[in-house]
Amino acid sequence: MLLMFKVKNYTSFKNEAILDLRATSYVQHPSHVINIDGKTNLLKTTALYGANASGKSNFISAMFFFAQYIFSQFINRKEHDEIDAVKEQMKIKLEPFMLSTGVREASEFDIIFIHEGKQIQYGFECTPEEVLNEWYYIDDKKVYERQGTEVTFGSKYQKFLSSYKKVPAERLYIAVLDYFLEDDVKEIILGSFISFFMNEYNVFSEILFESTVKKLAGTVLISKKLVESSEYREKVESYLRMIDVGIKRLDVQTEVRSLSR
Repeated sequence: MLLMFKVKNYTSFKNEAILDLRATSYVQHPSHVINIDGKTNLLKTTALYGANASGKSNFISAMFFFAQYIFSQFINRKEHDEIDAVKEQMKIKLEPFMLSTGVREASEFDIIFIHEGKQIQYGFECTPEEVLNEWYYIDDKKVYERQGTEVTFGSKYQKFLSSYKKVPAERLYIAVLDYFLEDDVKEIILGSFISFFMNEYNVFSEILFESTVKKLAGTVLISKKLVESSEYREKVESYLRMIDVGIKRLDVQTEVRSLSR
């Protein structure tokens, strides 16, 4: 379950923008709150609303970009990725806030979620050229923190990660771990992280928004699950009807093409 997502210095957002699903102390609508672990109360639903060009689509774009930026660096991602790229060799392009008059600042992305009984926080700061900072916590325990190309580890995870201290400036350290860790250790460190994004983190950007609006032209992906699973497609259709975006049904058509030289 998603608890919080934050973005800063991305497309139309200069300052940080936060989507937080953790319920406050207000008690006006108790039926809209769920308790997930005896202490954490979450909102069942939330909504982004505002005037045209106020940034709603760009916030969804940030959520979409965040996952794609991470997994575009996972060399082994084909083993657990259910997404087919429309274009081979897809380029994930970072677009910082463009109206700043000073030195271009880093863009920041941060997420907190609960999955498989673990609360995980992960985030990074980056420019189009390099990753400046990166952090990863499980149940409020530091797994690692990265500043520049220097990485430090939490005491609980030191024995698993201390052999992997080198990270290129342009690469996420979490992608380095995905490549080098043995399967049993990878399951401890990254298992729930990868599972959440593969199974729970659904951003239906390719359905709801035109790629030109999201500034994601050329990087829109098609969900294999959406094409192959009628049950999953019906679930998406039900969601689309509830939010009333004018889409009632999704049809899959197969086209056979002959290849000519």
